[in-house]
Amino acid sequence: IPGPFITRFSKLPLLYKTITLNRTRYIHDLHQKYGPIVRLAPDEISVNDPPSVGPVYNYEKTHFYNAFEAFGAKNMFSTPDRRNHSGRRKNLGAEYTRTYILRPEHLSVIYDRARQMMASIKDNSTVDVFYLFNYLAQDVISGFFFGDKNGSHLLLGEDTSVFNSWHRRRHTFHWLAELPNVTQLIYRTGLARLIPGFQIAVRGEREVNEMIVKWIDRCDPDKAHLLTKLVSTGMPRPEIAAEVMDHMGAGHETTGTTLTFMIDHLSKNPEQQAKLHAELQNVDLNDFAAVDKLPYLHGVVLETLRLYSSIPASEPRVIPVGGARILDKNIPAGTVISAQPYSMHREPAYFQAPLAFIPERWNNPTPEAKTAWMAFGKGTRGCIGQNIAMVTIKVAVSHLYKTFET
Repeated sequence: IPGPFITRFSKLPLLYKTITLNRTRYIHDLHQKYGPIVRLAPDEISVNDPPSVGPVYNYEKTHFYNAFEAFGAKNMFSTPDRRNHSGRRKNLGAEYTRTYILRPEHLSVIYDRARQMMASIKDNSTVDVFYLFNYLAQDVISGFFFGDKNGSHLLLGEDTSVFNSWHRRRHTFHWLAELPNVTQLIYRTGLARLIPGFQIAVRGEREVNEMIVKWIDRCDPDKAHLLTKLVSTGMPRPEIAAEVMDHMGAGHETTGTTLTFMIDHLSKNPEQQAKLHAELQNVDLNDFAAVDKLPYLHGVVLETLRLYSSIPASEPRVIPVGGARILDKNIPAGTVISAQPYSMHREPAYFQAPLAFIPERWNNPTPEAKTAWMAFGKGTRGCIGQNIAMVTIKVAVSHLYKTFET
């Protein structure tokens, strides 16, 4: 497998790039230099080839995902094996389908939050869109999970201090993912209280856990919402709490980040913003079917997810017993393998002018582009929340740019 000579016998370069938050760019540069398959460490490789990615993401997950456990239990995202994941996904699969989300009673949750977002903008001359969109996304996903009244109401002025806890708890994720034993030792021995980054993470973890428990306790289990479905499965309470943590965290951070990057790009490119504004002028925003069919809006969303994927980095898997043959290479069992959207989405073989933001490319996308696009992951373990994310993004952006310029 091609790659830097040192990666044949050491993982130190990858660890260093991970801990210094440069991993994604480092792997991308390796693909630029060595091609579609590169060695990252003695037992780890990366691929940048769409036909290979589908099978890879049906392999089992690595210990990396232990970083996403909560309340001492696994959740849908951290479950390593496919069988257990499939069972967990079935628990909520129907509630995340596009058909379910577009029911009037569920779509109204998203529209209500979008109107609240617009009202909060009109009340302020300057708006921090990162927080605005994260508040929107959290209010939406919590409304789905706990019911309209029991979810968060950050856009209405509810105390937002705990929201920052989501971001505090991420301070040690990269340590826990790459050096799990060392990180766990730091926590068990109490050293975490002495290390600034770990202090922040410990505080964030405690505050988020308290918030999740509070949300669960104040919900009526007899009313129809996603929490009701989880309770009905007979799942132990720690596992329910872990599942809630997973969906709440992933549901607001990814959507909020995507919207932030979109507004940043459009603000720097007034011609594209003007095209979107013009397309929105003759559509009834309350008719989501009409909004959903707008080609330029759709292209803007997909291009944002292509160039500014909320999770641009690799999600590792393990080569199964018996090994695998990938890109004419025999890969032994136990090898960690992954692909990253950041590199796939910038490959000239799949996207013409890959660094250019071209919404029109999605009017008639090539088969290669469809295969290479992986903003929501690949395989049977792709993002379960992609439908609610897409609807939320389109509703929010259409409301914003029909009225305002940025």
